[in-house]
Amino acid sequence: MKIRNRIEEKNGEIKEAHGLRREDSRGLFAMELQMYITAFVANVKRITRLTELVMQ
Repeated sequence: MKIRNRIEEKNGEIKEAHGLRREDSRGLFAMELQMYITAFVANVKRITRLTELVMQ
């Protein structure tokens, strides 16, 4: 339950801030591709923020 809060927060961010709530194309492959790209973008954002914190 301690970890679930962090996971749900990240899922909410991906849905709301990165547009995963709505699909861009039709089909399972297109939805999987959109999911992977969205997760990649969210992770790059996180890595960037963490790198900035370490550099300070």
